[in-house]
Parts: sequence; C-alpha cells; structure tokens
Amino acid sequence: MSSTLPQNKGSLFTRLKVGLISELYSPVSAASLAVFRIIFGALLVWEVYVFLFEGWAKAFFIDPQVHFKYYGFEWIRALPGDWMYAVFWTMGIAAVCITLGLFYKAACAVFAVGFAYVFLIDQATYLNHFYLVVLLSGIMFFLPANRIWSLDRVFFLSGTDRQIPKWSVNFLRLQIGIVYFFAGVAKLNRDWLAGEPMTTWMSREADLPVLGPFLGNPDFCLFLSYSGLFLDLLALPGLLWKRTRVYTAIALALFHLTNIFIFHIGIFPWLMLGTIGLFFSPDWPLRLLRRDPENGKTSETPYFRKNQIVVWSLAFYFSIQIFLPIRHVLYPGDVNWTEEGHRFAWRMKLRDKQVTASFRAVDPHSRDEIQIGPADYLNIYQWNKAKVRPDMLLQFAQMAARDLEDRGFGKREIYANVEVSLNFRTSKILIDPEVDLAEIERNLLPADWIIRH
Repeated sequence: MSSTLPQNKGSLFTRLKVGLISELYSPVSAASLAVFRIIFGALLVWEVYVFLFEGWAKAFFIDPQVHFKYYGFEWIRALPGDWMYAVFWTMGIAAVCITLGLFYKAACAVFAVGFAYVFLIDQATYLNHFYLVVLLSGIMFFLPANRIWSLDRVFFLSGTDRQIPKWSVNFLRLQIGIVYFFAGVAKLNRDWLAGEPMTTWMSREADLPVLGPFLGNPDFCLFLSYSGLFLDLLALPGLLWKRTRVYTAIALALFHLTNIFIFHIGIFPWLMLGTIGLFFSPDWPLRLLRRDPENGKTSETPYFRKNQIVVWSLAFYFSIQIFLPIRHVLYPGDVNWTEEGHRFAWRMKLRDKQVTASFRAVDPHSRDEIQIGPADYLNIYQWNKAKVRPDMLLQFAQMAARDLEDRGFGKREIYANVEVSLNFRTSKILIDPEVDLAEIERNLLPADWIIRH
C-alpha cells in the first residue's frame, strides 16, 4: 500500500479530501511558530512567577476553606498544605523549557496537565485567558514548534527537517480566530450596541492623562464599543486576506495595547499580541533576519490514513470550540443575566453587575433562622466571583448547609435573597427566594430557580 497521498481520482468528495489534506500537509517554514513558542513560553513563565511570588497560589489554592467545583469535576482537589507550590514550581520549569525549546514535548505535556489541574480546582479562578492557556498549551504539544531556534534543535534534532506541515500554523490561526469571532458575536446585544457598560466604565477613567477627555465623552465610548465589535468580527478574515492583513494587525495591536493601559487584565492582551505574527507568511522571521527562508529540507508527506485521522481530529476539536460559545441559546433568557453558557464562550468584558445578597438557614421544624455570612466561608475574591453567578451561589448555599449539619445544627433549608443590577439598571431578584437551595440537584439543565426577567 502506498505511503503517500493517492492520486487525485475518484468521486468529488475523494478529490476534495485529497486536495484538503495535500494543502494542510504542504511544507512551510517553522519560523513563525518558533517565535510564537518563545513568546508563549515567556508569558507562561511570567504567569507562574505571579502565582508564586505575588501571592496568587496562596490566596487562590492554599488559604481558602472551600473551592467551587466545575460540574463533573468535583473530584479534583487542591493538594494539602504547601504542596501546591510544588505544582507551580514544576510548571515554571516546564514553561522555561517551552521558551528554550528544551525537552519541548515533555515540557508542553507537563505544563498543560499542570495548568489544567490548577484551572479545574476552583471555578472562582476562571478567566478567559486561563482557559485559553489551557487550550494553547495542549495544542502546542502536538505542534513541531521546536524545529528551529530551540535547544532541542542543538542537541537532538540537528539533522531533521526545519519545515513543518501547514496545518500546524493553521491550527493556531483558527483557534485564535474563534476567540476573536465569538468575542464579537457576544457583543451583538442590546446593551453593548447602546454603549453600555463601556460608557460607564470609561467615565471612571476620565482623569487619565491624554486619553481622559476622550474616555469621558459618551460619543467616543460608543465609537469604542462599535470599533471593538467590528474588530472582533472581522479580525480573522482581515488577518487571512493579504490586502488587509497589515491594517488589521495594526488595529489589533492598538486595541490590545489600549486594553493593557486601561483594563489591566493580565497576560491576555500580551498573548493576543503574540499571536498576530502567526497570520503572516510563516517565514517572516527569517526574512526579517535576512536569512534564507528555504533553509532546511522539504517535508515528506506522511501516511494518507494518518493524515485523515489528523483532519478528523481537528474537525472534532473545532466542532466543540464552535459549539461551546453558542450553547447559551439552549437556555432561556439573557445569558448575561443567568450566566448559563457564559464560561468557555469568549464572553469578555460584556457586563457590569452590582449585587446585594443575604442567606438564611431555616430549621424545617421550628422555622428558627440562622443568618449565613459569605465571609464565614469565602475570601473576598471567591465571593466577588460567586455573587453574580447563580450556579456558584447554589454551591455556596449547599456548602453552608453541609457545614451547619456537620457542626450540629441539623439539616437546614437554605434560602437566598439576591438582587442584581445588570449594566446599571434597577436591581431585580435573581434567585427565587422561596426555593430551598440545599435541596436543588446540581445539573446542566436550565435552572427553574433562576428568575428570568
């Protein structure tokens, strides 16, 4: 049996499949992927540094009495005592190795597993860029990003090909394109199109030098809202089309630099800046250095059956990535209110919520009440995340119920009075105050105890 692609014969479907696989496996320079590896690895080193030396590991994983669990991952627990530091030190070493391209595959595997573990310990630590780091560190394991400019190249790969199959770059391009596109789709809502919460947020920055007078102008804030919307929606086609690539790249760079200056949202804008180079010709770093872009051998086409497996695996992965951001349509009501389908959907900086909440534990027989204070169980970071998310409020109520029973208060009914102002509107009730949250079975179905306005 031939080890290469079959001749371009047969049905239309077969010809299209062969053509697609031939395109995905066409050889390209590994240079742009190597540059991204270095940027990505350096950002991971910084992220681990922040966890270790800025107190995040202690505040998020060591000190908290309880952790909020993702549905289906309740079994994942933080390591006891200071052992969580060992997890972060291990990830830090792996991140350095990714940056240097040393033991690259093993380093990617260690970091991806370690960060996914940390990510799944507590829902309260969810951030879109943490989710993106989980995805990208897993993706990078499968990509030959150590073909050039790596210590692996010096010690182990000196005689191997310096080119890579085109799908390696396209994989990252499409993943980043999905982030941009669905961030734009999420902005197609009434509030964003009316300029909120952008206008109110920006008014708080009116005293900034240079930009302050502009940020205090509602018309300018409306311009920012629509600019962000169209930039997100058009980022992928704009970067892929050669005629608009440079202009789109400049616009995105300005957008991310503005976010760095105004919002202080961690490594996310830096990471997105680092991905822009992936959309230019894969050999652009070599051309920039005035080196031969064809340096290296020509890749051989792997087995056709193996190629098909890769293509179908990519199709399955991206089907999930497309489904997750739109799954909120399966739930009734506004996702910005209910939060059902909000996570893993690239819904970033879309809403502002002000909350007042109280909880009471009621004896089912005597009807005596005990007031429950979130501060008795949660740190301020956990509470700020939980108070606007019904599924986390449910978990908190059930944590409190179990604790009261363990302390000898007996089985208690838990009721919540939660009022929320979404994007500076009049506050409304979020959770049915007559529902005993302690008896609610947690699942992924639409919650009938959330009041949908």
